[in-house]
Amino acid sequence: MASLRSKLTNTLVRVFMRLRPTSGSLQDFCRQYDRLDARKRGKLAPGVTRREINDPLNGRWLEHANSDRQKVILYLHGGAFIMRLPESHSQMVSRLCDLSGRSAFLPWYRLAPDHPFPAALEDCLAAYQYLLRNHSPDQIVVMGDSAGANLTLCLLNMIKQKQLPMPSAAVALSPITDFSQISATWMMHSWRDPMFPIQSLVSPQQHYLQGEHLRDALASPVFGDLKQLPPTLLVVGGDEALRDDSLVYTHKALEAGVDIQLHIWQGMPHVHMLMDFLPEAALAEKAVVRWLAELPRRPQAALSAWRHAVHLFNRKPISGQLQHQINGEAVYNPTPTKPTGTVPCSD
Repeated sequence: MASLRSKLTNTLVRVFMRLRPTSGSLQDFCRQYDRLDARKRGKLAPGVTRREINDPLNGRWLEHANSDRQKVILYLHGGAFIMRLPESHSQMVSRLCDLSGRSAFLPWYRLAPDHPFPAALEDCLAAYQYLLRNHSPDQIVVMGDSAGANLTLCLLNMIKQKQLPMPSAAVALSPITDFSQISATWMMHSWRDPMFPIQSLVSPQQHYLQGEHLRDALASPVFGDLKQLPPTLLVVGGDEALRDDSLVYTHKALEAGVDIQLHIWQGMPHVHMLMDFLPEAALAEKAVVRWLAELPRRPQAALSAWRHAVHLFNRKPISGQLQHQINGEAVYNPTPTKPTGTVPCSD
């Protein structure tokens, strides 16, 4: 179940995506989203300012007046590897800065198809090394959504390969974790995902990977050696086609001994935290910040245990009550059985 507003939004998005022409060029598609993104220019959380930099790399700093400048989020934006929505992402990240008391840096990595794999990941690594010059790794959180969530998890694999110090934590919102299976996964859930037709235009296999490296650990992070990765949180919508990518990654990470949680928001579409008009967006942001705050005092019993890893969030449409369910192995089953327990979660 989900709020009435989210149900209406899913319906409108589903109608829009299925009625829009699919024969336009990639450039036309990106320009359309650029116009939508421009409407959010300057809409940051109260007290958050932005600062553009272009040396030694291109990006944007978001800083709250009361934030701890040593605690920083390296935020890797989404956009199917082909486009940048700086205002939409800055708006959401500014809210995370306000809630968490952290500053954030958003690098403008190179985009496909002009700069295919691994250009974007190399730029993200450069951004992480840039932060390491002035920040302790245990004060850095790497976070991203969609394509940026894929880059977040791949960046962990690259950091490990380069033998660099790991960040304190990673947060991936609706990540692609296995390019070799993405087509099958999208088809399986196409009837539920309101944004499914977008895949025909922005196929990341075509534009970013250009048909190669589908099982490379720096493209499909599920194929990496996940041992000794930092605490990781995945957030995914229950109705999106990429849900199973997060389930499979969570399962493999647990087997590798990673402290990982998966938050599944029932009835939510792809990266619903970007949709600030949805009540579930604000609730999900608070859940992410709460997870970060609780990391230093997580009980050992909660680590590397499937029954503690998968959390279902469900907001009743009429009452607005938020249910937070901590499930066992049944969540991993495509037809889950009754949850093992229910824990109330306040707004």
